[in-house]
Amino acid sequence: RHLSRSIPTLRHHHPIVVVVFFLPPSSHDMGFDLDFVISDARYHGIFVCAICQNLVDADDALVTTVCSHCFCRNCLQQWLELQQDASRQPQQQHHHQRQAGPVALNCPTCNRNLEYSSNSTGTTNSRPNTNDVDAASSADRDRRHYMMMGEYACLVQPLKSYQPLAYRLLRSLLVRCPLAQKSNTADGGTDPSRRSIGCACSWTGDYGDVQSHLVSATAHATTATSGDGTNAPAVHDRQSNGESSNSTFAANVKRPRTTASEKVGLEEVEEQSNNADTSDDRNARKLQQQQSLAKSLKEEANNKFVNHQFAQALPLYSRAIDVLQCKQDDSEYYQYLLQGKGGTDGDTPSSISSELHNAQRDAAVLLSTLFCNRATAHLKIQHYSECINDCDSAIEWNPLYGKAHLRKSRAYVQIGDFERAMQCLQLAIDRFTAAEKQNPNSDHETHSNQSADAAILQQQSMQKELRIVTRYRNTFQDGIQQLQHHQYAAAKSTFGALMKKSIMAPCVLLGTAKADLGLGLTDAALTMTMRVLRTNSRNAEACQVRGQALFLMGDYEHGLKLMKEGLRLDPESTSIKHAVRNARQIHDCIQTATRNIFHRKFQEAADQLTEALKICVPNPSRSPLYASLHTQRAEAYLRLKKYAECLKDCSLVVYAQEGHIPAWLIKFQAYHGLGQHEDALNEVSDLLQRFESSDMRLRKAYEKADFLLRKQRRADYYGMLGVPSLASLMEIKKAYKQKCLQYHPDRHSQKSQAEQQEAERNFKILGDALETLSDDFKRKLYDEGYDPAAIRERVEAAEQAARRGYNGRGGGGHHHGHGHY
Repeated sequence: RHLSRSIPTLRHHHPIVVVVFFLPPSSHDMGFDLDFVISDARYHGIFVCAICQNLVDADDALVTTVCSHCFCRNCLQQWLELQQDASRQPQQQHHHQRQAGPVALNCPTCNRNLEYSSNSTGTTNSRPNTNDVDAASSADRDRRHYMMMGEYACLVQPLKSYQPLAYRLLRSLLVRCPLAQKSNTADGGTDPSRRSIGCACSWTGDYGDVQSHLVSATAHATTATSGDGTNAPAVHDRQSNGESSNSTFAANVKRPRTTASEKVGLEEVEEQSNNADTSDDRNARKLQQQQSLAKSLKEEANNKFVNHQFAQALPLYSRAIDVLQCKQDDSEYYQYLLQGKGGTDGDTPSSISSELHNAQRDAAVLLSTLFCNRATAHLKIQHYSECINDCDSAIEWNPLYGKAHLRKSRAYVQIGDFERAMQCLQLAIDRFTAAEKQNPNSDHETHSNQSADAAILQQQSMQKELRIVTRYRNTFQDGIQQLQHHQYAAAKSTFGALMKKSIMAPCVLLGTAKADLGLGLTDAALTMTMRVLRTNSRNAEACQVRGQALFLMGDYEHGLKLMKEGLRLDPESTSIKHAVRNARQIHDCIQTATRNIFHRKFQEAADQLTEALKICVPNPSRSPLYASLHTQRAEAYLRLKKYAECLKDCSLVVYAQEGHIPAWLIKFQAYHGLGQHEDALNEVSDLLQRFESSDMRLRKAYEKADFLLRKQRRADYYGMLGVPSLASLMEIKKAYKQKCLQYHPDRHSQKSQAEQQEAERNFKILGDALETLSDDFKRKLYDEGYDPAAIRERVEAAEQAARRGYNGRGGGGHHHGHGHY
C-alpha cells in the first residue's frame, strides 16, 4: 500500500527512499477471520485491520482520532515498533541520494501522522509539552484524543470508549462460528489443517456473542455422526430466529411406509453394520470428534493468548477441557490413566482396540496440554493458586510433562514459596531419572510422543531452573538476615535484585517495604504495601508495615488503626503485638509532652519526648516522626535555655533532613541564646543560597541574625561613659567630661604608640556616644539595638521624609519618625 502510494511521485524525477514494513509471520492470527463473516463488506469493511486483514477484535480494537481507521491493538503496536526501529537504524545513502529524514509514526491505511506532539505542538517530543501554560491547557483539552503506545503518544483511542456507536455496530455484525470447517482458503484451495480440526457447527449470530457461544456448555453438543463417520451439522443454537438445521429438516421430512419384507432387509443390513462396526470403533470416532472440537477451542484460545488477551483465553481453555472430560469420565481406561497405572509403555491393553487406545492416548496428551496452557494463562494474570491446580491436573495426566513442572515451580516462586518450587523441580528430575532407568531405550514421554533428546533437554532445563530457584531462595534469605541486623540499605539492594527478575511475591515486596521503612522512605513503603494489599487485603504483615509507615509519617490515628487490623487478622503474631504496643506508648508520650509544653512544663515535656525516642526503635532519621520528636525536644530545651542540648537535637534533624525549616529556625535561636550571632548569620545565608528559598521565615531569620550581629559588634556607649541606660542627659554630659579628661590624647602623649592609639579610639567613641545619646531619636534607635550605620540611615530617611512634607520629627528641626525593626 505504501509502495503503490509512492509510485506517482516518480514523475517529479526526485530520488526517493521507499520504506516498506513487513510484520513478522505468526502462526496465530490476530482479529477475526473474514471467512467467518456473513455481513456484507459494505458494513464490515471499515472494521478490517489493514495490517492483518482480519476483523478487529471488538473489545481490543483501536481507532485513530485523526482518520478514524480501526486496527488490532497488537498489530498497531508492532507496526509502530517497526517504524521506530527503522527510524533509529542508520540508512546507508548512495552518493546521488539525499539524506532521508526520520520515519514518522504514520497510519498504515492513509499514511497520516499519528504522533501526538507533531500534530499538536509541532515539536519532536514524545510526550505533550506541559511546561508552558497554553500548551498544558491544550494538552488537558486533547488528553482524550491520544494514548501511550510504547514510548510515544499516538493519536489513537479504544474504539469502545471513543466511538461507542461504531463499537455497537461492530458487535452487531452477522458472523458464523469460528470453529466451523473452512471449505476453501483465500486462493480457492483447501486448507487441510483447518479441516482436520474443524467441527460442523451451523451457528450464526452477532459478532459480540461469539465468545459466549464458544464457551457455552450447550454449543457444539449435538454434533451427530453419519454413517460414514463424518460429522453431521449440529443443531442451530438460535432456532428462535426461525432458522433450522439440516438434522431438524431431515427429521420432519415425510418418508414412504416400508413393507414387512423391507423391514426384514433393513434389520439384516443394520445387524451386519453393527457386527462390522464394533463398540470400540464407535467410541473411538466419538472421542476423535470431541478431540477435534477441543483442538478448535484450543486454537482459538491460543490466538487470544498470543494477543495478550489472557482473561478471554481462560474460558476457551476451560470449555475445551470440559469437552474432553465429559466423555472420559465414563471410560475405564481414562480412570486407569488418571491413576497413573498404564499407558506409559505404549502397549495397547488387550481389552480395547488399538484405534481406541490411540484415541485415548491422544486425548490424554491433549488434556495435559490444555491444563498446562490454562495454567500459563493463570500465571500471566497472577492467579497463582489456580495455576498450581492446573499444573497438578496436567501432571496427573502426564507425570513426565516438563512444562507443567516448570510452570508450577514459577507459580510457587511468584507466591514466595521457594522451598515448594525447589521440591517440585526436584520431584520432576527424580521422575525423569527413574523413567530413564526403568526404560532406558524408550522415550520419556510416551503420552506426548516426545523423543529421548527432547526429554533430555527438558530435564536439563529443569535442572537449570532448579539452580536459578535455589539462587533466588538464597538471595531472599540473605535479605531477611540483613533486615534482622538492621542493614536496611543492603536489604533494599538484595530484594531489589529479586524484583529485577520479575519476582513480585508478597514476601519480596514486604521485604522491600521493610527496608524502605528502615531507611525512612515511607512513601516507597506505602507503595509496596499497597501492591500487596491489592492482591490480598487480609495480609496481616502488609497491614502492619503500612500502619508503621503511616505512623512514622505522623498519621498516628490511621497508622495505629492499620496495625490493630493486622493484629486482628493474625492474633498470634509476636511482631505485630510488639509494634502495636510500641505505637501506643509513643502516641501517649507525644500527647503528654504536648500538654506539658502547653502548661510550660518544659522539663517534663523533654523527659517524655526522650522516652518516646527510646521506645521508637528503629526510628529512621529520614522519617517525619524522627524529625518531629527531636524538634519538639529541641524547642523544650530552648525554653529551658539548655542551648547545647538544643543545638544537638537540631543538628541531628538537619543532618538527616536538610530541608526541615522548623529545626533550622530553632537552631538559629539557640545560636542567639549563646551569643553566636555570626554562626547563625553564616548558616542562614548559606541556606538561602543553596535552596534559593523564598520562605519568609528564613528571610526574617536572616534579618534578625544580621541585626543581632551588628548590635553585638557596636560600641557600648553606656559602659564607656560609666552610666546606666536610664541616665539623664545631664548625667551623660557630666560623665562625658570626666571621661574626656581620662582619654584626652594630650594626656597620653608620653606613652607608647599602642596606648596612644587606644586613647584616640576611646576618645572618638566618647564623641559618638555624646552625639547619639544627647539626641532623643538617635538614643531611642540605639536603645533598640541599631548600630551607628543603621542609625545614620534612619535619620537621613526621616529628614528626607520631613522635607517632602510627610510625618517627620518635632520642633527644633528634629522630627521623631520611627523606623523600628
